[in-house]
Amino acid sequence: MKALILVDIQNDFTPAGPGKPRGALAVPDGDAVIDVANRLMPSYGLVIATQDWHPADHKSFASRHPGRAVGDVIDLNGLEQVLWPDHCVQGSAGAELCEAFDRGGIHEVVRKGTDPDIDSYSGFFDNGPPGRRQTTGLDDLLRSRGVGEVHVMGLATDYCVKFTALDAISLGYDTHLIEDGVRGVDLNQGDCDRALDEMRRAGVNIIRSGLGNEPVRFYRTAEEHGCFSNFAPFPVRLDGKCWPTTEHYFQAQKFDNPEYREKIRTANSPAIAARLGRSRKIPIRKDWESIKDDVMRRAVRCKVESHETVRRVLLSTGDRKIVEQTTRDNYWGCGSRGTGKNMLGLILMEIRAQIRDRGLESKT
Repeated sequence: MKALILVDIQNDFTPAGPGKPRGALAVPDGDAVIDVANRLMPSYGLVIATQDWHPADHKSFASRHPGRAVGDVIDLNGLEQVLWPDHCVQGSAGAELCEAFDRGGIHEVVRKGTDPDIDSYSGFFDNGPPGRRQTTGLDDLLRSRGVGEVHVMGLATDYCVKFTALDAISLGYDTHLIEDGVRGVDLNQGDCDRALDEMRRAGVNIIRSGLGNEPVRFYRTAEEHGCFSNFAPFPVRLDGKCWPTTEHYFQAQKFDNPEYREKIRTANSPAIAARLGRSRKIPIRKDWESIKDDVMRRAVRCKVESHETVRRVLLSTGDRKIVEQTTRDNYWGCGSRGTGKNMLGLILMEIRAQIRDRGLESKT
C-alpha cells in the first residue's frame, strides 16, 4: 500500500492570505503546496498529516532564552538546536492545519514536538540521539495499514520534510519526495538544495506531482524541456571558438576539412548546420563512428555547465528518465517504435548525475 505524508501544512508555516495573517514562521511561498496536496490526496489509500504541536514553553522558542535571537543555534540537552519564533502552540490558530487544505481528505493526523525539552523535525521521531529518540507513532500507524511506500511533501524542505523522508527510508519504506509539493526556509542560502541532495544520496526518489516516474520527453525547442534539444539557442565555447548551438558544434566535428567546419559553425541556423553536416559532398572523418558519442557528450556538458537556465531545468527532472522523442532517429532518440538507443537522453542523465556529484547543484 502507498501512503501520502503531508508534513506540517499549518497556518504558522504559511504566508498571509485572504482572511489569514502571516504565520509566525512562514515559509516563503509555503501556501503553494496546498493546491498540490489537495490535488493528490484522492489518489492515495492513506493520507496522513503531521502537525507541529508545541507547548507554550517549548525550548526551541527564542523567547525562552533571554539574550538570544531567532536563528541562533544553541546546545539543547546535548543537541544542536536552531531557535525559532514561538509557533504552532497547542490550541492556537497558528497550530491549525491550513483552512484552504482539504482536511476532509486526511485520514490520520500525527502530532509532534509535544515535549517542551526537545524539538521534533521528523514526522517519525523527536530529535533525540540515535537509539533514544521518542516515536510519534507514525511508523506503527503505517505498518498497521500495510504501507510499504510513502510519498512525502509539505513544509519545510530543509527541516521537517527532510528529516521525515530520511527517517522513512531508514525505516525501510520505499520513499519518494514530491519536489513541487515542498518549500523551504533556506535559513542559510543553499540549505534547500543541500537538503534535496542529502535525501537523494540516502536513496529518496525525487518525483513531481502528477508525473510520478513518467519520462521527461523533449524534441521541439519551444516545449517545456526544449533547452535539451541541440537546436536550442544556447551557445557553447569549445576549441577556442563560440558555436551558436550544440548542433553546430556536433555537425562540424564530422569533418577534418577546416574550411567546411567553419562553414558549419557560421551557418545561420542549427537546421542549416545539420543539413551541411549530413551532406556527404565532403568526406567525413574515418574515426567518426568511434568518437561521435564523446563529441556529443562534450558539447552537451558544455551547454549545461555554461548556462544556468539549462542546468536548472536538467536538475528539476529529479531522477526521471530523459527521452528525445523523435521518430526520425533510432540512435540519438527513441525512434519510431520507442525502442531506439536514446543516446542523447542517456548523455543528459549522465551529466545530471555528474553535476550533483560535483556539487554544482548548489550554484543554481
